[in-house]
Amino acid sequence: MRLTSRSPIILVFEDVHWADNATLDLFRFLGRRISFLNCLLIISFRDDEINDQHPLRPVLDVLPSAHTKRIIVEPLTEEGITQLAPCSKHDFAKLHEITAGNPFFVTELLETDDQIDKSLPASVRDAINARLIRLGQQERNFLETISLIPHAISQELVDNLCGPTGETFAMACVDRNFLVIDSHGDFRFRHELARLGTLARVSVNQQKILHSEIVTALEQCNDNNIGSLVHHAAGALDGSRVLRYAPMAAKNAADLGAHQEAASYLATALRFVDEAPTELAAQLYDDWAYETGLALQIDDEVIEARRHAITLWRALDRKDKVGENLRWLSRLHWYRGEAAEAGHFSNEAIKVLESGSSPLC
Repeated sequence: MRLTSRSPIILVFEDVHWADNATLDLFRFLGRRISFLNCLLIISFRDDEINDQHPLRPVLDVLPSAHTKRIIVEPLTEEGITQLAPCSKHDFAKLHEITAGNPFFVTELLETDDQIDKSLPASVRDAINARLIRLGQQERNFLETISLIPHAISQELVDNLCGPTGETFAMACVDRNFLVIDSHGDFRFRHELARLGTLARVSVNQQKILHSEIVTALEQCNDNNIGSLVHHAAGALDGSRVLRYAPMAAKNAADLGAHQEAASYLATALRFVDEAPTELAAQLYDDWAYETGLALQIDDEVIEARRHAITLWRALDRKDKVGENLRWLSRLHWYRGEAAEAGHFSNEAIKVLESGSSPLC
């Protein structure tokens, strides 16, 4: 290649964040001479891959500023994603949120009709894995652990999970652009897709173990989140903890008017209802049916929950509770336009409540 040619020469190098040492030496060579050459050197790289320790950094620093033009490609906006594929079935707002507008991830996800929460395209998993394997084993283990946490991670939680080395691991991941520090000083994955891609590396059995470690660490935090405790206790298949925390989380949500959220917590508790004492099990069915009904979901599952509650309250000889649930069954069938069933359960409720063998409480 003759760089002294009178004709302009254009050299294009893509993805130089992966460049080997020989290529980097070429850039140094050209950088020292570019101002005297009839040559245009174009290089592209992912700036989120380049930190202070990356071998490309000193090469970029020696390029002559007077002859260097840097063009930063901004992340895609939600509007930009919509324009890319206006007929896509994807939720563009969610797509923008989980990718942070990264063009590569956006285009890869747009090419698949799969739900993002259920599976990631192989190309996305491979791209995330390619970055993870360049980390040390301890940093990878740290990221895989916190990938189970779908929200901001406080410094206190990091310390409880990893001890005094936790902050070192977290800051190393910030430096490598896996994590960012938000305005509250908490750690977050750079974008949700990075978390999901990291989580995909963790086996189901290992996830159960890590959930157990996380819920223990959360219990030691001064300002723990009840909802997070429910999430990780369920992930650990720890029924006793779920049954302890889920009713509390549901009450907090219901007090704020978040009835669908309350129903979700109670549904999680019902997954472990076989481990609950009879009275607690009956109350869980009661509360779940009530919160779900407030969300206008008057389906067979709600009616079945009321029937389960009746069976359990009868076993406890709580006729007041039996009558209450019969009354609710009557109302639910009435809402569904099932007059005969509504009348039947109304009469049954009156009979039970009039028998008055159990105190109202």
